[in-house]
Amino acid sequence: MAPESLWENWNEQQRYSAESQLSETIIGEVSKVAHGLKHLATRTSADEILVQAQIFDHAARIRSHEIVVEALEK
Repeated sequence: MAPESLWENWNEQQRYSAESQLSETIIGEVSKVAHGLKHLATRTSADEILVQAQIFDHAARIRSHEIVVEALEK
């Protein structure tokens, strides 16, 4: 999780919202992303998942989406 200094200027509701969103984050290589997506879908009974990559570097953002595609093909 993030260092405590990150939360210094956040109220309780902002911190809860950020921590809640971070708890659903899936980061890693293709096999880890594949496992994470399957686990998320099973745990939530989701029939679709919204993938979002807020990455400044365009090439890194594209690679992030490529990893998701590769993971879904597994």
